[in-house]
Amino acid sequence: SFDGQDDYVDISTSSSLDNISTELTVSAWINPSNLSNGVHPRIVDRAEGSGGVNDRWYLTWSPTGTVDFGVGFAGSGNECLGNSTVALNNWTNISVIFNSGQVSIFINGILDASATISTTSLSHIQNCNLKIGSAPISSFFPGKIDNVRLWNTALTQQEIQSYMTTSPTGNEA
Repeated sequence: SFDGQDDYVDISTSSSLDNISTELTVSAWINPSNLSNGVHPRIVDRAEGSGGVNDRWYLTWSPTGTVDFGVGFAGSGNECLGNSTVALNNWTNISVIFNSGQVSIFINGILDASATISTTSLSHIQNCNLKIGSAPISSFFPGKIDNVRLWNTALTQQEIQSYMTTSPTGNEA
């Protein structure tokens, strides 16, 4: 549960996070409580520093209620912007697949948006923590986030839909 002001989960950097390169899938259940005025609250964020001038990737909930995914290099970035508005005070499964610059956003297992971005690898983002519910010092999420899952592979739509109702076995590749 996140109050939108100062709550977050901080996961220490690791070789597993640093080895994420050309494929990534992020999935979470979110239950936002209010729209943020002009702020892009982070669902998941991995950045080498604060502000928009650092190497980073992020899954964010926009002020309009869509889910967006972005990758940045010091001072510039690429984004895939969602199309559908996520309802307030309602649990919604969101997933994003990054596959060598191909980005797809899924809402409740259904493709919502896709884009080709110029960034084809996330390997430039190293030695930094992963945050759930905020960016390094801002962009705090208002509401609840549950069952955050990261894979260093691009899941299929069928796998995303399956993991919405079943847990990983722990023996996945």
